[in-house]
Amino acid sequence: MKEQRKVKTVDAEEDLSFWHQIALDSDFCKEGDMREPTRDQVREMIAKLDRSQPGWRARMRENSFAIQLMDNFPLITKKGLT
Repeated sequence: MKEQRKVKTVDAEEDLSFWHQIALDSDFCKEGDMREPTRDQVREMIAKLDRSQPGWRARMRENSFAIQLMDNFPLITKKGLT
């Protein structure tokens, strides 16, 4: 049981790291339209998508995750800072 919990924690960390990197590699982040999201913002976005859109990982396209982040955290956009 303890081993199972540890595996789930590792999987969750890998998932978080993967989606955080997807956001950082997005055109929006690279071109300066979006500030770098925090890991907490990415974690919250993953949880929201898990609740509202089961299977979202299989359907998410290249910049779509960044768009989801900007829609849910307007202050990470350059527009949200002005």
